Amino acid sequence: MKNFNFSLSRLKSNTLFLYFNFSLFYRLLIEYNCLYKICCSWDVNRLDELPEYMRLCFLVVYNEVNSIGRDVLKTKNINMIPFLKKSVLETLSQHKQNIVRCSAYVVRLANDLATSPVKQLF
Repeated sequence: MKNFNFSLSRLKSNTLFLYFNFSLFYRLLIEYNCLYKICCSWDVNRLDELPEYMRLCFLVVYNEVNSIGRDVLKTKNINMIPFLKKSVLETLSQHKQNIVRCSAYVVRLANDLATSPVKQLF
C-alpha cells in the first residue's frame, strides 16, 4: 500500500509538472509568434500587442537595428536595415527551434519519471 500511495503521489506531481510546462510552452509559443509577426512588420505602433516583458526587448532591438542602419547609411551610403531585420528574424527562428526542442526534453523527462520503478528513484 505504501508503494501505491507513493506512486499515486508521484503521478500527481508529474501531472502537475507536465501541465505547468505544457501551458508555459504554449504561452511561450503564442508570445513568440506575436513577437515574430511584429518583427516582420517592423512596426513600433504594434507594441501594445506584445506582453509587457517583451516590449522593452523589441524596442531595444528596433532602436539598435535602426541606429546601426542609420550610421551605415550616413557613412557608407548603404541601407543595411533590411539585412539587419532579416538577421533578427533568422535569430528568432532559431530560438523557436530551441523552445520546441526544450519542450520535448521536458516531456521525455516527465515520461521517464512516471515510468521509472520506485527502486531507481532512491
